[in-house]
Amino acid sequence: MVLRLISATTVTAFAVAASAATVNVLFVGDDLLLGDFSTGGVPAVFKDMADRIPDLIDTYNVTIQATSGFTLQDHFEKSAAVIGQPQWNWIYLQEQTTLVLPDEQGGNHERFAEGVKNLQSLIQNTSNAHISLFQNWLLPGLVYPAGAPYNQDVYQCGEDLPNIICMQGDISDSLASVSVGFDIGDVAFPGNSFLWSIDDGIADGNPYDGVEAGINLWADDNVKASKAGAYVAALSLLANIASFAPSDVPNGVNSTADALGISSDVATELQARIEWIARS
Repeated sequence: MVLRLISATTVTAFAVAASAATVNVLFVGDDLLLGDFSTGGVPAVFKDMADRIPDLIDTYNVTIQATSGFTLQDHFEKSAAVIGQPQWNWIYLQEQTTLVLPDEQGGNHERFAEGVKNLQSLIQNTSNAHISLFQNWLLPGLVYPAGAPYNQDVYQCGEDLPNIICMQGDISDSLASVSVGFDIGDVAFPGNSFLWSIDDGIADGNPYDGVEAGINLWADDNVKASKAGAYVAALSLLANIASFAPSDVPNGVNSTADALGISSDVATELQARIEWIARS
């Protein structure tokens, strides 16, 4: 499915300046990108957020090339006509979450690396687009149910370390390895933003236990992002692509947070945490 929305691994410094040119952004991935709450999912929330910031209004044209079940290699084989167009300025590559995990946890690092390598070659031959890897967030369905790859009874990841930390750590390590291996040098950090929002007690890390311990970052399928999860991911993307301080994102009346039903107090907490991650 293609949805068109027209309307550094870590950021260490923030600056705001009016853009002199439109930035054409392409998101490539599977349905992790697409929330089940509105058309466009995470990229749409990012676009909406940017367009409500005076210095960024109409800076980003966002296009989504997302197909359920597709790996990056699948996109190379079947979506090259879109990805290989010359107009792209910035391209986010999002792999299937299960694929980026270690092989012993059900992943396929070789196929992940193959997809990135082939798409990188395609992009570099057809445009001057900046490539950024989109960091997956952990999936509760791979941690909590009996027999899941990261269930405590199946996998002991380390003393006093909750398995959600180990899963997100494996994801981060996998993307960092591919980024360095292919000299991409940029990983956007939605996944770490999920984890640290949980660690701070703002978000609930276990939607299976029936205990509401904060906002839920996942949709009902425990895979795609909820409205709050998409907000967290969009904040990290804004810091990544625009070097815009998350704490400066408006969150009052008529803000993106307001449109998503997120209170100003919760949005402020999330923004402070995402900025801490971006600066660390």
